Amino acid sequence: MTMRRAAKWARALWVRGWRDRAGTTATEFVMIAPIFISVILGIVQVAIVWFAKTELRSATETAARLVLTGQTSSTAYNTEAKFLSALCANLPVIFQCSQVMINLAPQASISSVTTATPTLTYNSSGAVTNTFGYNPGTYGQVMVLQVLYQLPVVAAPLFNFSTQSNGSLLLAATVVFENEPQ
Repeated sequence: MTMRRAAKWARALWVRGWRDRAGTTATEFVMIAPIFISVILGIVQVAIVWFAKTELRSATETAARLVLTGQTSSTAYNTEAKFLSALCANLPVIFQCSQVMINLAPQASISSVTTATPTLTYNSSGAVTNTFGYNPGTYGQVMVLQVLYQLPVVAAPLFNFSTQSNGSLLLAATVVFENEPQ
């Protein structure tokens, strides 16, 4: 094959390949699909996290009313387990009640209130080792109720919502209030 003929053949092949569109859609889909699927997973995960945060905050506020109004001194909610079950009754099905952590403590005054989310510590098997208190306090005391939950999240290639070493997102809802007279 001469040089001229080879050049003509290469040019014809190039033009024919440029005009031939068979398989272009599939090729473009293969290039775009991972990004598209990651964005969709990210949107779904943001919606789940938003829903979970909203529901956790609402359930925490409802549970705080039990303490605020003195109902925790009655036999219906006088233990942490009973209080937890009342809290969990207001949580949607995506929450596992056994994974909900409660920290209820009286404060010396409103100026001494700390609402920072605690840092969780884990043992070698991945269980939380923090100890939280349950003290519903007495009349007139300033109270802080924190409810914590580790929400499992799906890690997409473009989005990673986990904040904990075990791959979950720590959700925290905090309510500060003063106990009413009984």
